[in-house]
Amino acid sequence: MRSPEASVELPALTPAQWLRSQALALRFALSRRLRWRRPGYVETAAGELSGLESAVAARIEQLRARYGCCYELRYHRLHSLENYLYLDLLDRLRAAVGVGWPEGGDWLDVGSKHFWYAPVLQASLRPASLVGVEIEGYRIYADGHSRHDYTQYYLAELPHVRYLVQDVMDWRQPVDGISCFYPFLLPGTVLAWGLPVTVLRPRALFAHLADCLRPGGHLLMVNQGLDEATRAQALAEAAGLRRCHALTVTQALLPRPAPPVLSLFVKPA
Repeated sequence: MRSPEASVELPALTPAQWLRSQALALRFALSRRLRWRRPGYVETAAGELSGLESAVAARIEQLRARYGCCYELRYHRLHSLENYLYLDLLDRLRAAVGVGWPEGGDWLDVGSKHFWYAPVLQASLRPASLVGVEIEGYRIYADGHSRHDYTQYYLAELPHVRYLVQDVMDWRQPVDGISCFYPFLLPGTVLAWGLPVTVLRPRALFAHLADCLRPGGHLLMVNQGLDEATRAQALAEAAGLRRCHALTVTQALLPRPAPPVLSLFVKPA
């Protein structure tokens, strides 16, 4: 049987992966140097979500009533559905945890991309403050706007939420909670999302996140499938965190590449 330490070792890169990483490193360096901004991004709201399966529509209506949200009034169809997907996942975990669900305090979200799901974290965790950190926040999309531009639109109605373009390893402030959706744990995943493998430091990342948590603080994580969740658990526990709840969602609100696995870790007091 492999030890937990062995299960988190990174596989060697193939020649093709190495070449792709080199190319992506050039783009990444240019993005960080250019810091592209094109203000004025506005999203055309879907208005309504038609054509959904009856079970999906019913669940969305339940979430609307429970959290007072209606994402389609501000987001286009894809982002509206993705927000309901994330809210559905957190609502399921919240029900499983019960009275121990972490709410309030200062929260940090790691790998926020363009942070379209910030309203979900606000509704589910009710943080006093929330900061999203993204290492490549100036990636340019096809419409000429950067991730940073998108975020300004999504956070316009969330005054207690901030977005920082930086490596989370440079974050130094203690927080009560950290959320992390689908963290990069293997080279193939990093490359698929357009980043060089030089940013992949899973062992150091989890150690740093544990250091940033106040005693009694929580790490809320979502992984793709059991294999990835097992690897992430080994990393979190090696960093001194204890998993107190886990939930595998076999029937997510929307199709996923693998069943989402939600885990809640606590930093011992």
